[in-house]
Amino acid sequence: MDCAKKKSQLAAIKWNEYTKDCQEEKDMEEQIRKIKKETQKKRLDLEMKKKKDTKKDEEKYEEIREMREKTIEMEKETEKIRWESAKRELEKAKKEKEEKGKSLKKDATRWRRILRMEDNLARRTG
Repeated sequence: MDCAKKKSQLAAIKWNEYTKDCQEEKDMEEQIRKIKKETQKKRLDLEMKKKKDTKKDEEKYEEIREMREKTIEMEKETEKIRWESAKRELEKAKKEKEEKGKSLKKDATRWRRILRMEDNLARRTG
């Protein structure tokens, strides 16, 4: 009987060890599943972050491109204004030159008349 009791106790100990090992194995498998799930979640989060960052980068690039286009348009407009301003200044200078030329012609004509009058007066008194 003693032998049967020892066998029974030994069987109980082995069964306890077996169930303990099975439970540890289940716990480890559960932990592995959790780690895999967390890793997958981290990967997905990282992919989403990359997509968001890529979208932000694209938006920034588009904004910079639009700003460059606006800058180019503004530079063209500024150059056009400078060109028109220079053109007006040139036209103004031409008009002033013409007016001075007319004024000089009038003055020359007056001086000629004065000189003729003086010549005529000098001949009469002469």
